Amino acid sequence: MFVLPSFIVPAADTQANNSRLTSVPLVGPTNTIVANITKGSYPEALAYDPANSEMYIVNNGVGTVYAISSITDTIVANVTVGTWPYAIAYDAANKEMYVINSYSNTVSAISSSTNKVVATVPVGTYPQGIAYDPANQEMFVANYNSGTVTVITKGNFFTGTLNIGGRPFDLVFNPTNGEMYVDNTATVFAISRSNTIVANITVGGYCAAMAFNQANQEVYVVNSGSGTVSAISKTNTVVATIPVGSWPIAIAYNAANMEMYVANYNSNSTTAITKTNTIATTLTGEGGPMAMAYDPTTKSVYVGNFITGIDSVISKTNAVSTIAGVDKYSAPLAIAYDPANKQLYVANSGINSVYAIF
Repeated sequence: MFVLPSFIVPAADTQANNSRLTSVPLVGPTNTIVANITKGSYPEALAYDPANSEMYIVNNGVGTVYAISSITDTIVANVTVGTWPYAIAYDAANKEMYVINSYSNTVSAISSSTNKVVATVPVGTYPQGIAYDPANQEMFVANYNSGTVTVITKGNFFTGTLNIGGRPFDLVFNPTNGEMYVDNTATVFAISRSNTIVANITVGGYCAAMAFNQANQEVYVVNSGSGTVSAISKTNTVVATIPVGSWPIAIAYNAANMEMYVANYNSNSTTAITKTNTIATTLTGEGGPMAMAYDPTTKSVYVGNFITGIDSVISKTNAVSTIAGVDKYSAPLAIAYDPANKQLYVANSGINSVYAIF
């Protein structure tokens, strides 16, 4: 999850144009734009559905979600959800996609089999974050303005609200201790499998994103306000506070080299952190790195740079390259990996399109 700069506004809707590209120059052994899927308004979030092998794109500006086929890279469904959809997550238990609608104060559940909304669940005010708990088979929603976390069962029933106060924004699940973590300005709350708050952990200022590190079983919290990353152990103790760049905003884990990568928006750089919580390197990149995702096929982390529109590739040896043929006005906001076709999808808010990269 990331925090949008205040100057960003949605662009207008565009004409449908699903184009398969065949002549884009190569940068490396793969890393080619093979499709440019243009439709919708302000694509902001992505998630893959393993039940139907489709990638889902959240169109923030028009209140819709598109399903893209892994086989053809074309839109196969256009699903109307609520107002200002912001984030999306997959529920493996009931095979449904959940979309939070920030202005409607609801969550839309989309069936994998029909690509239709099968439930609309009321939540708190201005929901911003969503994450799935596979242990309890429940979906957790962070409600920014009401200071609460809503819990939804696999049957799409509202099961309760946890009052934590403040401004809850992002969530991440720790499979080691079975707890859900929710950031809240300068603290992180740990929620147990019985849906009770078991820890209140002080971190840095203005938490923007979180991720789980499989190598050391720690949760990493990106603190935009303090320019640091906090590492939280499975016993809910901060074991390291790592200085990174200015206004860190996104984070991704590379399983190939067991390093955590942090995008520093104002510094135009990416910091790589080892499993022992030392800085491996800081890579100077393009303008405004904001979106990140790991590709297990290339064993690389992909970075979308919002200001310059360039998509960067960081290998497991921390060598940097770029994707050819990217529109400089693309303003990428999200990246996601599709294991069915081994492609990466990039949501370009500036040009209302989604790149498929192989």
